[in-house]
Amino acid sequence: MPAATQLSYFGIAKESVRGTGVAATAFIPVKTIAGEDVVKYLPVEVLKGAFPKVYGEVQGYKNTVLEIGGPVFADTFGWPLAAVLGDITTTTSRSVSDGVLNSTTTVTSATAAFVAGDVGKSISATGIPTGAVIQSVTNGTTVVMSVAATATASGVSVTIGPPDWHVINVNNTAAGSGQPTSQTGTDYYNATGGSPARQYAGLQWHEVQVKFTAEGLLEHTSKATGLVPSAQVAKPSQSFTTVNPTPTWTGIVTIGGTVISTIADGDLTITRTMELVPALTGTQQYANVWIGEITCKGKLTAIVADDTELTRMLNNTQPSLDLNFTQGSGATSQQVIFHMTNAAYLKAKLNRGKQWVAYDVEFEAVGNSTDVGASGGFGVVTAKLGNSIVSGTYI
Repeated sequence: MPAATQLSYFGIAKESVRGTGVAATAFIPVKTIAGEDVVKYLPVEVLKGAFPKVYGEVQGYKNTVLEIGGPVFADTFGWPLAAVLGDITTTTSRSVSDGVLNSTTTVTSATAAFVAGDVGKSISATGIPTGAVIQSVTNGTTVVMSVAATATASGVSVTIGPPDWHVINVNNTAAGSGQPTSQTGTDYYNATGGSPARQYAGLQWHEVQVKFTAEGLLEHTSKATGLVPSAQVAKPSQSFTTVNPTPTWTGIVTIGGTVISTIADGDLTITRTMELVPALTGTQQYANVWIGEITCKGKLTAIVADDTELTRMLNNTQPSLDLNFTQGSGATSQQVIFHMTNAAYLKAKLNRGKQWVAYDVEFEAVGNSTDVGASGGFGVVTAKLGNSIVSGTYI
């Protein structure tokens, strides 16, 4: 009997030894799974007094490639996202009981000790609309939210941030040459026999793309290369996240510190240069799947109300750019955020393909000393995830 596509699923786990496969510890809900073994065949091209060009094929190095795609879930999306960047710091939410609301976007608390790192975090309380985030920090006792409170009150219990807050940046650590932790992917495809799944070990993620349209779900496509050939393994026992995927309408786009309500759709692609490192080891295995320089590029469709987006390109303004997708509040808060301190507009072209006019904007984040984590140096983008996944899970 044929294997049913609908019975497929994908598992993931981090490795302690690069290229040594491990059993899946989490499962990512996906729409597509595309794994492939790659064998470098060496053609035997010699002269034998006849016209054939190739007289044989000899196997060379072996590796794998893998691509998954589907809706973004704020918890499981951390597996490829953290592994393409490599530097992650995780903190937990905090609560205060002396919050003051005044039916505006301002929230004060004498004990909250707000810091710049709170920008983008969810903020929740009775009287604060679900999905509200901290837009800016005025000082240690005052913040400005993305939406106004619906009440005026004091002595309010306020929760700052989701249960677990993961801040992810490019890994610039000299130790280990900045290489992110490798992972093992397990593709269950219901093959017959005792080993109906295939394991892809030594995975290094080198591209993560997110796409969004105001009428749909936030979607991702993530690509990796594996160090060793795939191997058949037993069926893993699957268990999936209970959170909902992220709808794009929850998103807030902030450009140059100002919330923009004219973005209809867009995408963002984080890419690492990947090279397979050959070495004479007496085996058909590459020495490394090497992850190098990073770029972060994207596109936005901006509804034309004025020429603001064109002017940013013409004047090379390079504003900050934030994409913040937040749903739920308090213990159920789920967040997916991308922050670029300097987004250089490369193109801003008028598009009349619909009944309304838009600018098709193309941008690239440029290196700076702000979008960095514990490893310091320079970076191009800071990704943040809010969920209930504990520290040390992804990498």
